[in-house]
Order: sequence, then C-alpha cells, then structure tokens
Amino acid sequence: MRRRVNLIVILFLLITLCGCGLHVSGRDWVASTGIESLAIPVIDNNGDRAHVESFITSAVVSEFSSFIKIADNEDASDAVLLGAINKYELIPVSYDLRDIVLEYQLKVTTSFKLKRTSDGEFIWRSEAIYGTEDFLVDTLSIAITKERERLALEALALEVALTLREQIVGDLIEKAILKKDLKENKETEKDTDKFNE
Repeated sequence: MRRRVNLIVILFLLITLCGCGLHVSGRDWVASTGIESLAIPVIDNNGDRAHVESFITSAVVSEFSSFIKIADNEDASDAVLLGAINKYELIPVSYDLRDIVLEYQLKVTTSFKLKRTSDGEFIWRSEAIYGTEDFLVDTLSIAITKERERLALEALALEVALTLREQIVGDLIEKAILKKDLKENKETEKDTDKFNE
C-alpha cells in the first residue's frame, strides 16, 4: 500500500512539474540534487552550420539561470552541463506547382550530459533532444529567407533549452524521490525484521 501511495505521489509531482512548464525553485533543485552552481560551456557544434552553438548555448544559459547560479567555469561549479549539436536539417514542407520549396522545417538534434565536478560522474544524459521550427521561403529574396531561418533557429533554441530543463529537472528530482523512497523502505524492513525477532 505504501509503495502505491509513493508511486501516486511521484506521478503527481511529475505531472504537476511537467504539466506547468516545470517551474522549480532553486531551493527544490538544490535539495534534490545538491547542485548549487552549474557551468555551461559553449556547446560543441558537430553539425555543418556555423554559429548554431551560440544560439543554443545562450538559450540554455538563460533557461537554467532562472533557478540556479551559473558559474564562470567548471572549477567554480558543482556540475557542468556539456552539450553537442549533432545535426542541423532543413526539411522541405511544402512546394509550389513548379516544385519550388515554399516552406522548410528546421530541425536541430542535440545531446547533453550533466557531470558532477566533485567526482567526475555523469549523473544525467540524453542523446537526442531536438527542436523543430517551420519557416516560409521568400522565393524572391534569399536575404529574407535567411533571416526567417535565423528567427526559426532562435525559437528552436528556446524550445531545446526548455525541453532540456524539463528532462534534467524531472529526471533528477524523480531519481532523488525514488532514492529517498528506497531508503525509507529499507529502514521499514529493518524495523519489521527487529519487530519479528
């Protein structure tokens, strides 16, 4: 029965956190993870488009700075968030009657891992966090189309940052709750064993 109640509490917390855009206070984060400061170096760009890492890194720093202190470097932090851009794709979405592309979907695939600096252990990772954003092609102006692609990348970067935050916070808080629950269950079993002796 206790296990069912704990599972219900965990599900409620996950639904509450994820359903509302995962608003977590710094106090909740620190209590669950022990991480008070986070270093976020510039994300590696393994894709074929220059400067994409600047957009993604900036959005990630902005998203995480709302609830945790961002450290200047790894040595001054409790953890470091390492990321990579693995793929940058422009996928045609619609065409005109002459088979000229009228709309693209921009898709950027990233991977991230969170490393605790005290022992170098990777405490979280995701190999595929991606964002997508559609934009219209201006068939008369390459400059306008490039500007629309840049704006789409800005919006996509915010999407990636929010998804990353939701995944890290949700996973680590869930892990902390399960760890606490497991510890309580072991203590209950010890008390039961003592009682039965």
